[in-house]
Amino acid sequence: MNEKNMWDERFKDEGFVYGTKPNGFLESVAGKFKPGGRLLSLGAGEGRNEVWLAERGFQVTAVDSSQVGLDKLQRLAAERGVQVETIFANALDYIPQAGAYDAAILIFLHVGSQLRPKLHDSLWSALRPGGFLAMEQFRREQIERESGGPRNIDMLYHSEEIPRDFPHADILIHQVLERDLDEGALHLGAACLLQVLARKPD
Repeated sequence: MNEKNMWDERFKDEGFVYGTKPNGFLESVAGKFKPGGRLLSLGAGEGRNEVWLAERGFQVTAVDSSQVGLDKLQRLAAERGVQVETIFANALDYIPQAGAYDAAILIFLHVGSQLRPKLHDSLWSALRPGGFLAMEQFRREQIERESGGPRNIDMLYHSEEIPRDFPHADILIHQVLERDLDEGALHLGAACLLQVLARKPD
């Protein structure tokens, strides 16, 4: 089963496998973003974060390789009376407009270590000067846990990647930590995480 079909299969049921509440780290940093600004999300899935951001006045573009997930995102947006632009594309193939966004988020998007620099470059190029990038990812130590994340250690982050891939960023938050996840049935329990908030210099 290819990756696209794997996520279609995961998202096919009526319920939201990661819940409908926003990611806790995103919720804690979104106040830094430009009010009403344009925001890009790669790996949006069923849309819990993107709909929450749209409810707060952001103009959100959500990219995902699962049309099933994007359809559920649009359903959730309609239920909550907001609009989110959705784009059906693999995050690694999608090329966002350079300098078009005030913020970008990358929340639990799992790609191999050799492909992450390309993904990071794409997101960074999409930001306007003064724009923010918010990330939360599983660290390699998560391989020993059952609280979420891929079972392939190459898809898990190590903290040294951040200064390497964002050498010109103002890194406001760069922390490794353990916290309890409560984000649907598949993100539940103590997890080893990496959190990043970076700002593109003016």
